[in-house]
Amino acid sequence: DVVGLSTGCDARLDALPALVHAVRHRSRNPDLGVFVGGPPFVDHPELATAVGADATALDGRQAVTQAEELLAMRGT
Repeated sequence: DVVGLSTGCDARLDALPALVHAVRHRSRNPDLGVFVGGPPFVDHPELATAVGADATALDGRQAVTQAEELLAMRGT
């Protein structure tokens, strides 16, 4: 229902939109939620939208909360 992707640097952020798209396209769940995390998104949370993700998280604890919120919004 939810996929989380994390990156440690911004060196390959240009490849992330294609990865997010591929994950959504290959999923059997049409309501799949995608969130991203890691230092690039902590410094620039607006990048989450730019790469096609639904949300971002500052840390692992917040990632769990974000995942639960994504599921709740989708009624899953």
